[in-house]
Amino acid sequence: MPKHGDRKQPKSTELNVANIPPRVAAERDALLHRLARLPTTVKQRPGYKTATVLLSRRFLLASQATQIALLQAASFMVDVLEKLPPSA
Repeated sequence: MPKHGDRKQPKSTELNVANIPPRVAAERDALLHRLARLPTTVKQRPGYKTATVLLSRRFLLASQATQIALLQAASFMVDVLEKLPPSA
């Protein structure tokens, strides 16, 4: 007979859209807008894909604490991408 502590918690696959605080949602939207404005040559860089992954499904599935950490990481990536020369 399995003990109470031995049961595995199922992973939540439900999107956490309704639980996103308005300030966090606004910051996510601002970062997505900044990503959309980047030149095409910068969008071909691996960092662009990393930032979009951080702000997409992974963000929506995360807890609120993790969402804040993902925003910080994505913000850093966007800052770096915006500093890259368009033709690099």
